[in-house]
Amino acid sequence: MRPYERLSSWQFSVVLTTSGALYYIFLVIWGAKSPPHVVRNIAGLSPFVLLYLLLLINTLLCILHRLPTLMAQMRADPVFLPQQQDWERTVEQLPLQREKWKPIGTGYARIYHRFSALGTILLHGALFFLAAGFFLTLLSRYEGRFFAAAGEKLLMQQDTYYGTSVPSTLTSSLPAFTLDVRDIKRDFWRNELLFTKLVAEISINQKDALVAINKPVFLSPGTSLRLSSFGYAPSYRIVAGGVPLEEGAAKMRIFPPGEEDYFRSQHFPHRIYVKFYPDWMETKEGPISRSMNLHNPRLVVDVYRGKIYLGEKTLAFDELFLFEGITLSFTNVIPMAEFTVIRDLGFPLILLAFVMTLVGLTLRLPGKRGELLVEQMPNGRWMIKGKNISEFMK
Repeated sequence: MRPYERLSSWQFSVVLTTSGALYYIFLVIWGAKSPPHVVRNIAGLSPFVLLYLLLLINTLLCILHRLPTLMAQMRADPVFLPQQQDWERTVEQLPLQREKWKPIGTGYARIYHRFSALGTILLHGALFFLAAGFFLTLLSRYEGRFFAAAGEKLLMQQDTYYGTSVPSTLTSSLPAFTLDVRDIKRDFWRNELLFTKLVAEISINQKDALVAINKPVFLSPGTSLRLSSFGYAPSYRIVAGGVPLEEGAAKMRIFPPGEEDYFRSQHFPHRIYVKFYPDWMETKEGPISRSMNLHNPRLVVDVYRGKIYLGEKTLAFDELFLFEGITLSFTNVIPMAEFTVIRDLGFPLILLAFVMTLVGLTLRLPGKRGELLVEQMPNGRWMIKGKNISEFMK
């Protein structure tokens, strides 16, 4: 058997499919007890990359091997008949409207589901592009995360992300772009921590867009920007000796209510820990937030200088916290979101595979190519032959 025939054989497909299934079972087992980066490293080992490549080669060669036969089955003339009929019968009168049939020699032919073979080609091609897309995703996926508050304008470059994933084989950087976050709109279901709406109105590279968790914006066919979480950035003011020294908005993870994070002053060595309650209420168990909306906002603030604890205070907006001659206050909170930029060269191929699958199923589901051929015999009777069709069979 020649290498081409061996690589495109169904036996080789079975071996590769079984190996792939076992491989993914092992990945699931490893994933249950190992950190994600360990699973990614295992998935990127050379034996598994070789398995991906062989699956791609086998799928492509199988398609090419069957392509001439499938292309021939889209002809307007009969392909199977008269040699490969499923049944035949003779009748005295021809039970058909001849204008709907194509004259063939001494008879007539009719083709059903002519482009069913095209559906088969598209379905098999979709499998190839799907496998190629997953393979490219494995080699190219790279993510970067950053915070942006409503009203903020950013020039995003590689060094402006607060966190990135491990560089992939094909991607180690993300494209630069400009971002203007005009507003972040959110609605909560019955005051619970369930969003009925979370949308950011942005301008990206001077083009207006709406971005949400399930509605990304594409910078290029393989790079997208999506909303990944929501929060608040408290606006603060620091005064010392009656002189305003510092104003700004602290981007911290203080949402959902009760989460604690800290920021540092630019002029003093203090660490300022903050918890935020949008609708504050004091209980025996401690402060809680009755809702997620800004009905009665309070900030619980703890201040440290090194390891020295300087005190705690619950602040409303514009209330003052005095420590070591420094006055701290918070004027408001600004809606903030975490954005994620994803570089994934396999996504366009996966999307193409999805479209090809839909079109292929549309063409294939009505049934296989069917043919009817009727010919007049010397005695004047009509012979009807059928392939993959039951019309006129009885």
